[in-house]
Amino acid sequence: MFVSRPDQDMAVALGEDITVSFRVTGDPKPQVTWMKGIRDITNSQRSLKETFDDYVRLTLKRALPSDAGTYCILAKNVYGCDRSFVTVRIRQRARSLTPSGGWSNLETSTILRDIRDQLERDRLKGT
Repeated sequence: MFVSRPDQDMAVALGEDITVSFRVTGDPKPQVTWMKGIRDITNSQRSLKETFDDYVRLTLKRALPSDAGTYCILAKNVYGCDRSFVTVRIRQRARSLTPSGGWSNLETSTILRDIRDQLERDRLKGT
């Protein structure tokens, strides 16, 4: 029933969306269920299921550390069931080198003045 399967392993940064895409086919059209352990998360508050013809995209919004683990995607109709597994790792988001909210004009002008003063000192040492 799976025409194409999602990647088996994926790493997602903390806070980013977990998205799996694949194609399923069958007659009658299979029902897709997204499971984590024994829990059906297909219609949870943080999940989104989008379908177009035989394309399916499942999204779990804003990854949490507890979202790490193995997920099972079931495609089933009256004639049978097919499954695919996805293991998700959650990694820490990279820290920004700039202060949150960006630099103020005062901070920027102070940094530029300090750079200018250093360049002037370096120039005077060279003469």
